[in-house]
Amino acid sequence: MQPEDLIRYGFDSRIRGRLPVVGILHELDEAALIKILTEPKNALVKQYQKKFDFDAVKLRFTEDALRGVAASSLATQKWARAA
Repeated sequence: MQPEDLIRYGFDSRIRGRLPVVGILHELDEAALIKILTEPKNALVKQYQKKFDFDAVKLRFTEDALRGVAASSLATQKWARAA
């Protein structure tokens, strides 16, 4: 594995050369990107909903909107965290 491989699979460039183990990585697809945006405890969707909640605004993301963000990420290869 080369540092460029980590970037190709969506890892931040600051991680290059810092991983002590070898692992098999798979290309991210639309479903994986949507999971990254919505499921983790600190997911971006949850963070934005919380920010809007401070102003008493309920923010909802439709499935189409999430698919659009994922498609944009795939097209630009900026991945889920940079979308």
